[in-house]
Amino acid sequence: MFIELDDVFLHTFLCDENFGYMANPGAKDPEHEFTIDELRQPVLVYLRDHMDDFLDYLRESKPFVETILYTSAKPIYTDRVLDIVDPAREIF
Repeated sequence: MFIELDDVFLHTFLCDENFGYMANPGAKDPEHEFTIDELRQPVLVYLRDHMDDFLDYLRESKPFVETILYTSAKPIYTDRVLDIVDPAREIF
């Protein structure tokens, strides 16, 4: 099973130094926030509804289904987001 990281499990919003957070949903506070130190880039992370349920399903299906996560993002971003989605690296 191939799964794209962004917009399947979560939404991330990067802060633009000229405009603030682009497309930031003001009605909801982010569940996580971190800074990509190498780029001095703040990132807001909004988890999708029922993400934990889907991750539990993938964890239980691991003996039968190989899950492959893909993204076009750079490793410095991807590693930080994976620490949120799958910190023990049990699924991916």
